[in-house]
Amino acid sequence: MVKLMAIGSLVISGLWLSDSSNAQELEASIEGLVSYVEDNPIGDQDYWFQMLNIANQWDNMILVFGYGLGGDNAACEAIAGFARENNPSREFRCVPAN
Repeated sequence: MVKLMAIGSLVISGLWLSDSSNAQELEASIEGLVSYVEDNPIGDQDYWFQMLNIANQWDNMILVFGYGLGGDNAACEAIAGFARENNPSREFRCVPAN
């Protein structure tokens, strides 16, 4: 299921970013989402799953929220573990979103 979601996300992102105006719209949308999430938690604490990019900056990849049992941090760490296992050359982490 996670692999399917990741592939779908990559395909959609690739199509969307093929046009520079779309890239600017996407960046503005992401900034708006990040800002909104900071002040509007869903549950106790939401988490960003992040990946270190080639410019040595952390990129928000997935917003993890709404997990009751074990909490959002446990769900995010499970995603991070999967990512590390499948791409050991990259760095991943989970950080509070709000």
